Amino acid sequence: MKSALLLIVCAGGAIFGFVMVTRDVWPGWLLAIFFAGGFIGQALQLAGHGSRLIIAADGFTVGSFRTTETHAWTDVESVSIMSWEHTRAVRFRLRNGGERLLDDDFGLGIDELARLLGERAARVRS
Repeated sequence: MKSALLLIVCAGGAIFGFVMVTRDVWPGWLLAIFFAGGFIGQALQLAGHGSRLIIAADGFTVGSFRTTETHAWTDVESVSIMSWEHTRAVRFRLRNGGERLLDDDFGLGIDELARLLGERAARVRS
């Protein structure tokens, strides 16, 4: 819902910028370019090129249209929930000392996602 609303706001901002350009108001170019970029990014997000989680027998892949990370279950040391202010995220620590946060719950809810990832990692460790 938030993504669709942001897409509409970006479209409106881009259209407003283009209208300003047609009336020879130079800041219209700034608005048009800024909001058109936001529109493209949100369109990609809504088209399924947004954040994704793929869980497999040997590990999991987390990605967005910009980057993708794959982690083997044997590399995951622990999975927990981290809370701060009004935000919650799944935190997983890696055996090499690294740490990652997943603030997207991929439609499962933070608690369910943490439980699922924790169970999968525990199966490999035992």
